[in-house]
Amino acid sequence: MLGDNTAALESALSLPAETLREKISSAYLYGAEATLGSVLGGRCRAVVGALPNADADGAPATLASLNPHGLIAGLLAVKRACGAPEALLVLPREEGFAPLLQAAAQADIPVEVRDFLDVRAHKDDLVLHWATLAAVSDILAGNPPEIPAAVGGRLVEIAPGKAIGSNLPAENLKAVRIGSTFYTPAVLGEPARPGLFATGSAIEPVSNDACIVQAAFEQVMKLRQKCCGKCVLCREGLFQFGEIFRGVTEAKSALSELALAGEIGAALIDAAVCSVGKAASSCMLSVLEGFGEELKSHIQGKKCPSGRCQAFARYYVNPMKCRGCGVCIEACPENCIEGAPGYISMIDDAACTKCGKCAEVCPEGAIARTQNRIPNLPRRLTKVGRFRR
Repeated sequence: MLGDNTAALESALSLPAETLREKISSAYLYGAEATLGSVLGGRCRAVVGALPNADADGAPATLASLNPHGLIAGLLAVKRACGAPEALLVLPREEGFAPLLQAAAQADIPVEVRDFLDVRAHKDDLVLHWATLAAVSDILAGNPPEIPAAVGGRLVEIAPGKAIGSNLPAENLKAVRIGSTFYTPAVLGEPARPGLFATGSAIEPVSNDACIVQAAFEQVMKLRQKCCGKCVLCREGLFQFGEIFRGVTEAKSALSELALAGEIGAALIDAAVCSVGKAASSCMLSVLEGFGEELKSHIQGKKCPSGRCQAFARYYVNPMKCRGCGVCIEACPENCIEGAPGYISMIDDAACTKCGKCAEVCPEGAIARTQNRIPNLPRRLTKVGRFRR
């Protein structure tokens, strides 16, 4: 699959349609549990090869340079197998796709360049992921099709049934993100199957010291950049997901908002027209289901378990370490540190924006960050060495 499958192109052009149908019916539909055989019987106006709109990681595009003739062979084979009068290849851009453009031109396959595929315009077409086309070409060449996945940004092949964990380190894991869906580390023991990649091909570990809410917020924001904005439910749903995750990280959320997020996610995952809304819903629902305790810790406990969310942090000057140099006072952009030469500095907790610049410049390491209660501190300017707890 990750090599240029020129041999499949001849089979796609020469084999009878019935033979093609028998051969390729077992090829997987990337991102779904069904096989290509489940859709070959239906009538379609055209077979369209395209990347999903929700592809926020960009790894599947690598197939264009690794296996351009295989993608074209798969597209032609499916076109002939289902009797479609047309085939179309859709590219997200022209740059970087020269080998695929050349292969398409040689096979007389029309190409369109679109950064977003309007699936409503293709409701009468069979739209297939490039990975499905590559799987078809593997079958035509007599090779068992494998599942392409991006591990650490590098595209690899995973044999169906092989444990996902064989491609990732199992230690120091809080979660595993596959596409836009977050799983607990237990997913590492599950067999690889196309359905696990319903929201994308990237497999990314989330370490124990990462905040799952921040990670999910970043993923939703990537998807918002992909959203066309034409579908109201998708547009507003992604906005709400982003604001809810943002509110959780900024200590401005309530448990009732999690219930709202669940309702929006359940509605959008079924109603979304394209993969963007489905991926965003899966992101939200997977975090609600698998990492609800971490969400509640932020909202009810007012604490980020990983210590990453600045909104829950408090900075204070350790009076036993401060030497009264005043460097922190000069570094504070909000002028919320009071002090004088030879006196213990004091941070106004209410005015502090938690930027951490004071801690970065303190030569004594006297400025501490905590999510717990602040210890007893001077209530007025006190000379260095005079404070007693």
